[in-house]
Parts: sequence; C-alpha cells; structure tokens
Amino acid sequence: KFQAAPGARPMHRASHTELVMVLGLTWWSSLCLTGLSVHASAEATPYDIMFCPKGGVLRTEHMTESDYDAVVASVAGLLGRLPSACTVASCPQADWAGCVLRVAGHDLMDFGDGVGGSDGCLDLADPDNTGLAACMHAGEEGASLLSAYQEHCEKISLADFFVVAAEAVMTATRANVLAANPGAEQVIFKERFRFGRTTRKTCSFVAGRLPDAERGCPAVEETFIDRLGLDWRGATALMGVHSLGRAHVENSGYDGWWSDPENSRRFNHDYYVSMLAKGWTPQRAVAGNLAKNQWERADAGRDRDPRGKEMMLNTDICLAYADDAGPMLAASQDCCAWVTRETIPVVIQNNNGAFCSSARLDGAGRRLQGGPGGDGRGPRNGGGGGDGGQRGQCCGDRQVEDCGNRNAPTGPGYRWVKQFADDESSWLAAFQAAWTKATENGFTNLTGVYQGRAATNPLAEAAGGAVHVGSSTSVAGSSRDARASGRLRGSPLKLVLTIAGVVLGMCMCACICCTLWRRSKRAAPSSVDPTMPAFKGVP
Repeated sequence: KFQAAPGARPMHRASHTELVMVLGLTWWSSLCLTGLSVHASAEATPYDIMFCPKGGVLRTEHMTESDYDAVVASVAGLLGRLPSACTVASCPQADWAGCVLRVAGHDLMDFGDGVGGSDGCLDLADPDNTGLAACMHAGEEGASLLSAYQEHCEKISLADFFVVAAEAVMTATRANVLAANPGAEQVIFKERFRFGRTTRKTCSFVAGRLPDAERGCPAVEETFIDRLGLDWRGATALMGVHSLGRAHVENSGYDGWWSDPENSRRFNHDYYVSMLAKGWTPQRAVAGNLAKNQWERADAGRDRDPRGKEMMLNTDICLAYADDAGPMLAASQDCCAWVTRETIPVVIQNNNGAFCSSARLDGAGRRLQGGPGGDGRGPRNGGGGGDGGQRGQCCGDRQVEDCGNRNAPTGPGYRWVKQFADDESSWLAAFQAAWTKATENGFTNLTGVYQGRAATNPLAEAAGGAVHVGSSTSVAGSSRDARASGRLRGSPLKLVLTIAGVVLGMCMCACICCTLWRRSKRAAPSSVDPTMPAFKGVP
C-alpha cells in the first residue's frame, strides 16, 4: 500500500481520464495482439513470414545475370552445407531440395482464371501446404530459405525469388549427376528465366486449387492442362520434379521415396525409369489414414526396411498405366502395374541393367531374360502369357491381375514416360519448356536476365568451378559460412509479436508510472521548479 507522509495532503485518486487511458491502452494492446495472432494462424502467407529487415520490394524492377547468379549461389550454399550422405534413415539434401521445389510447385499450381500462379503467395493454413515452413522460414537441418531471401529482398521480389530458389536446387542437384557422370547434360535455367513477377500479399482465392492426388489423372488434367495450359507431354515432364525428395506422412499424409534415396538428391530422369523398370501394387490407408492411398514398389528389389519404401502417387502411376477395370486409383484398384522386359530395353539399360531389381547374368556374362518366381497368369487386358517368370519378379506373390496391357500400357502420358525414361535429354528439354510456361502464367512484360553469353553454370561461376554440393569445395564454402551465423533462425512473425508485446508493455508501465508520479507530486511538496514540465515534449 502507498501511504501519505504525516502532515501531507491525502493522496489524489486517479481521475476518470487516467483510468480510461490505462484501461484503453490495455484493451488496445490485447486487441492488436489478438488480431496479429488470428492473422498469423488463419490467413498467413509467405509475405507474412518471409521478413525483409529493410522492407522488401513487391516487384523486381531490375535484375541482371549477376543478380540471378547471386541468388542461386545463396540458395545452393544452404543446400551445400547440409550433409551429403544419403541413406534410408536420413537424406538431408534430398529432403530440403524437395521442400524448396514443393514451395515453388504449390505456388505455380494455384493459377486459374488469370490470377495466382508464381506470385509468391500460398495459403499456409491449407493442409496441403503442411511442412513448407521447415525449409521456408522455420529452418530444417539448420537451413531456411529466409536467410537467403534476406540477402536479396531489397531488390528481388519474393515471387521471383521462389522461382529462382527452385531453379537453384535443381541446378545444384544436377551437379550431383555431373559428378557421377561428367558427360551428362547440364541444365542452365537462367537462359529462359525472366523477372518482373509481383508478390501477392494475400490469396484467399487459391483454396481448393491444388490437385488432389487421390483423384489421379483427372486431377492432373484439370490442374496442368486445363488451368496451366500444358499438354500431356508438358504435364508428364513437369511431374519429373518428383525426382527430388520424398513424401512424409506428417506433411502430405503419403510415405516414401519416388526413387532410391541417392537418386532422390539428383535431378535426373530416374523418376520415369523407376515407373517402368519396377513393379507397383496398391497400398491402402497409408499410416492408417483411409483418405491416403498410394502405390508401393512390389518387385524383388523392394526395400524391406520401411524407411526405404519406394512409392508412386495415383497422379504419378496413372501417367503410364490405365486399366479397363477402372481408374488407376490405389483405393479401389487391385492390380500390378508393370511392363515386360522386352518392352523397355533402353530403360533397363538406364537402370544399370536392372529389371524389377534383377540384372542376372549367366556364366558367360550374358543377361538372362527371365527371373525367379511367377504364377504363370496372363494380364486381364491382353498381352499374352509366357512371360518367363517376369511377372512374379515384378509383382511378387500378390495374387492380383495386371494393370492393363503389360506390353503396351495406355496411360495418357505413357508415350512421354517411356521417351523420358529412354532419353534424359528429351526430358530436360521438355521440363524446362513446361517449367517456363508454368512459372510465367499470369504475368506479362517479364524481362530476361540472360545476356547471350556462352551457356555457363551459375554455380560454377560462383564457386570457381566447384559445383558438386556434396563436396567440401562447393559453393557452401567459407564465404557462405560467414553469413550463416547472422541468419534469423526463429519465425520473424513471432519476433514481431514479441517486440510489439514488449513495446506495448513498456507503454503501459510508463503510463502507470506517470500516474503514480503525479500522485506523489500532489502528496508531498517538491523542490522541483513547479513551472517546469515533468517530461519535455509531453503535454
């Protein structure tokens, strides 16, 4: 309790004005914090969480080839700092690269009716976007896109940044292919890249626009062909982004790798090779969820370790396979998707000679044409018998029929799946064309950064020729480490809320202290000159 000194005048009660001021400030503080919290949880978009310290631009007004290379180097540097070891238990580079591609992919797939697309806006409350915070801003394996974005956000829009970031991880993981095969083709995305996208702050209209994998090829057709303006060749090529990363139950509800772990950190055509050179059967109720169904590898080479599970979504498998019994949906189909060895000789060669995991040779080094097992049954939709045990090799002991014609699959994208599995260069060309189309939808007056020089790899330029992201001499060297310590590791929105709370709390304390000080002035004489104001500048 505050008690007046003997002989002093009774303490003055706070006036209505003072009480209203304090209570009003308290109410206003709570309202602001509540409003920010609701906005963060219900309407959060990348614009809210990708914080630019000095204020980011909404549209890139000018961008040079060197600017493009600098963004690529920043993002590839984050990827390169992650461990390059890749096993069924852990493959940080594959997971992070896949997440970055998922950010850009989900951004471009919401285009429709002339709006949306690669505008840097995602509805982060949408369950389909679960997990994107890990690589975008929260930090996964110590790396977040936010730190790279903050190096360029005063000049490069978030919309352009997401596109370049995806191109950076594809370029960097293509370097892993080149390290294993120096004769492989490079990918130079900057030859096609054009800047000038405007970042959209909010995008409530995108609800429901992401394709539902449970629906299979109707979802592919609606999203990639009807709304993005691609054809089946372009749609099939763009699905090749699944060459990187894997599906996590906690994010999408699906589980497994689209290829083996090592290939999942390499931007190559193994996605198409796997679709044809391996056998696939339905897996229902992934992790006990009846709403999530997928196709799992069924052949003799499947990994017995659940962590090494290889899978395909309905939207993947339907590209190559079709069946008279109904749509290629894992929830309702009961068949094995595979093709005969004789149908895909070049694909098998591109799979290191393995067909449904087998590359068996006889004593003279000649490859045997059969395989172990087989139940001798022919397919439901033609193709004949006498497969020499191939069916048992590809489908295991599952007592199911074939999905369509095993000698001539009829999926809407089969022609292109086989072409891309046969010839990686064909896929790279088709992919880059489809990627350019999809990332430019909805924008006009974009400007290219490529100045017509001889094609060069931006990572090679930034790192003096060292492009392998698993190498100690990669672009993830000391020049990037110096910036690593300054990265903002927490959520910038949380930081803003914390700062706002502290400031408002200080204001409240100041008002209370001011009130008490006025009371003490009235309670006891003061030697302070009564003509001087308590605080200069305060009325």
